[in-house]
Amino acid sequence: MNRNFWIAAFGLLAWGLTGCVPTETDRQASVNEAEINAYAAAKGLTPIRTPDGLFYQFVSGSATPQTHAPGDRLTFAFKEYRLIDGAAVDSSQAGRPLYYSWGDTKAYHSDTSFVASKAITKGLVQGLQLMPVGSRAMFLLPASLAYGNTGQLPYVLPGFTVRNDVTLLAVETEIQRIEKYFSQKGLVPETSLDNGFRMTYTNRPTGGDSLKAGSSFKINYAGSLTNGKVFDSGTLTVNMSNPGLVTGFTEALRRLTVGQSATVGFPSALGYGAKGSLPRIPPYAPLIFTVSVIEKVK
Repeated sequence: MNRNFWIAAFGLLAWGLTGCVPTETDRQASVNEAEINAYAAAKGLTPIRTPDGLFYQFVSGSATPQTHAPGDRLTFAFKEYRLIDGAAVDSSQAGRPLYYSWGDTKAYHSDTSFVASKAITKGLVQGLQLMPVGSRAMFLLPASLAYGNTGQLPYVLPGFTVRNDVTLLAVETEIQRIEKYFSQKGLVPETSLDNGFRMTYTNRPTGGDSLKAGSSFKINYAGSLTNGKVFDSGTLTVNMSNPGLVTGFTEALRRLTVGQSATVGFPSALGYGAKGSLPRIPPYAPLIFTVSVIEKVK
């Protein structure tokens, strides 16, 4: 056997030995799982473990895997406890649930103000995927699915396990929220596109100039969320060659003539998308606009 053979063999042996040494992440996972199992035994619980290490048990209802699309809004009541001592560390307020748009990184304590928010953990997202509307469940989260090695100071230290008690109150798609708004206002969409765009005319005289490229027009508008919260309003002069507006708003203008008014709704893909425009417009927010074309400017 030559020298190169022994070098290669030694290298493989060293790799095998080091590959078997538990990492700090492995050790933390083992400690967390032991904590969760001990907690469950002490409380007489029989939770089910997912492959990712989430433990869950339903208080009412049963696990039904859900398929959520980005923008689906989940409304839920929530309480969070440290597993180590049972101390409550966070919760939604009585009568004021949390609102979470699927794909966002935060849940909000109000559907009209988007300043106060809560970081949404991987474990809570995974748990919500198991819940049908109306069900109640308990989730036991290892640190890897909760607040990791940074914690949520000062209440949850790095590496801590937590318990979430959750009631899923409602799930609505963006299009459902738009159509609900129209229904509540007694409006019937006259234009319904596959991309979720909805529009109905509230004043439709004929004979006015179309809003074509190369011309500018004065418009009045008001923009709101589907809960009716107005985030902007005013008068604009819009150059149709370069409107500088979100896609859904521009689509509405192209369907109007001078003197006409309409109410339009469209999903976040035609608005401010996954980032929103905080603090007034949250991520994945469907929008409603009332718009009137006043006159052609030039």
